[in-house]
Amino acid sequence: MRLIIVQHGEALSEQDNPERPLSPQGELDIQQLAAFIKPLQIPFDRVLHSDKLRARQTASHLSQASSRACALEETTDIKPNSDVAGLIGQLNDTTETWLLASHMPFVGRLCSQLLCGDENRSAIHFIPGTAACLQCDAEG
Repeated sequence: MRLIIVQHGEALSEQDNPERPLSPQGELDIQQLAAFIKPLQIPFDRVLHSDKLRARQTASHLSQASSRACALEETTDIKPNSDVAGLIGQLNDTTETWLLASHMPFVGRLCSQLLCGDENRSAIHFIPGTAACLQCDAEG
């Protein structure tokens, strides 16, 4: 299983736009991340994003960097305060490559649980536009 976990790019403030789309800087950052990923020829089997516009926009840009066409999937399992256990249960049953565009604190807690076995232990410091790639072979 390979999992690329991304915190969405920088978003506009709620005062500027209540839907909080990516800011111009956020768009640029995610486009640069996509340009970095594209030569790696990673074949995404699934591209998941939360129901927030900024996560969907992030997933859309990054899905274009995949070496395989893949539809975007919106899920409520990866909202900012979602329980990581539900997604980890799904990951335990797959050998696929997934890209996940979500939010803090969810992405931080997910990485901490996967890497340290404790979602409250800080494993990776995420800022908008950060990506982490985790891989686990069949032996665990």
